[in-house]
Amino acid sequence: IGAYLLEKGVRSGSFVALKMGRVKEFLAAVIAVHKVGAAYVPIDPEYPEERIRYMLEDSGTQVVLTEETTREATAEFPDATPVNHAVPEGRAYMIYTSGSTGKPKGAVISHRALRAYVAWMHAEFHITEESIHAVQASFSFDGSIIDTIPPLAAGGTTHILSAELRVDMAGMREYFVKNRVESILLTTRLGMAMVDQYPDMPLRYLMMGGEKLLPCEKTDTRLINAYGPTEFTIASSYHVVDQEKDADIPIGRPVPNSWSFVCDAYGHLLPQGMAGELCLAGNQIAEGYWKKPELTAK
Repeated sequence: IGAYLLEKGVRSGSFVALKMGRVKEFLAAVIAVHKVGAAYVPIDPEYPEERIRYMLEDSGTQVVLTEETTREATAEFPDATPVNHAVPEGRAYMIYTSGSTGKPKGAVISHRALRAYVAWMHAEFHITEESIHAVQASFSFDGSIIDTIPPLAAGGTTHILSAELRVDMAGMREYFVKNRVESILLTTRLGMAMVDQYPDMPLRYLMMGGEKLLPCEKTDTRLINAYGPTEFTIASSYHVVDQEKDADIPIGRPVPNSWSFVCDAYGHLLPQGMAGELCLAGNQIAEGYWKKPELTAK
């Protein structure tokens, strides 16, 4: 796929759109895009045509990879010479936010930021070549990276849950048991429902995020409350739930090599206990918003 991209004129710093369903070729395409020094832009085929058109035009994407084009690439270049043009300061991906306050805006994440995220995931959650993850989140949501890049970077395994399975709680539990899945990210609401209904899930840990996490049924699964905006590479803080003591579950402390500050409207640090705006700093901060210099500066 990398050789195919190079032939199409993709170079370092380019954006490549990945418009495909929940198939393994998506992850092969992610790796290929990184290998040629480019950055990927995930596009859910189920998005409205107007939104897809806007994302393609705004990003200036040179090439759109689909399931069909990845098949063409593997047929055309069966023995391509491996390349790796990725560099720390290079772009890794761009995720478009929901656009609830206007048109979606692209947050550009560097390899340095992604590598920092993967490093603490490996260390904190002991991800190795034996690790088995499953990805339930949409590929257009940066939370999906939690169960794809870290396990693959360690030589582990990730299972891509089908569109039907990802909304079937009983089916997911059965799949976890059958395939010895040990880790997954679920939205807070879905995760709490899974724990309450199936506290005997075989998961080693379950990460949740997106809403306030409330106490659940007691389980042997390690529960992680994760918090963070797309602009800070997936997660900026996390809390390992103490299922015996945590009545009010916090978003936790900053991830390694990052800082969280509570500031007033002018950016001044506030004393402990005062309410204010949460500000973040560290290697995981985004490069900025695509083609929005004023918003990036702010």
